[in-house]
Amino acid sequence: MRLNNNHKHHLTAVFRHLDQMFAEAIDNLEPLDQRRLFPPCFPDASNTQLQDINESISQLRDEIRRLMIEVGSPPPQPEVSGLHAFFVTLCFAKIDLFDLEPKQLSAFGEIDDETSSKMECHLEKLRNILDQLSQRLTRPTPPTTA
Repeated sequence: MRLNNNHKHHLTAVFRHLDQMFAEAIDNLEPLDQRRLFPPCFPDASNTQLQDINESISQLRDEIRRLMIEVGSPPPQPEVSGLHAFFVTLCFAKIDLFDLEPKQLSAFGEIDDETSSKMECHLEKLRNILDQLSQRLTRPTPPTTA
């Protein structure tokens, strides 16, 4: 099989998207645990169905891998550290908490002083949890480019 670089790039993009969609779909079928406070779905697949789904998705991924290797474009290795991605998530979480400050929330309607004070207290606790987590984790060293 001969495909040009544009074809290969498109193939990789589509297959990466499929892989991500199926990973999220399977995650939604797994039993509820503490990973999410707001799960998007309730898990209603039987163990037999879960096993069948996982086996089929594994076969699908194996075939995708074979196809990509055959066209000379094997699935790329990850380029971003998982810890780096997590630190980015921590940064966005802190930004989101800023949007919940009483001054920001007042754009949606008046907030009394007692509620404002309680919100600030809860937000401070949330920020502290995020800061403590950030301090406990070792920051990944960026890859060097030579």
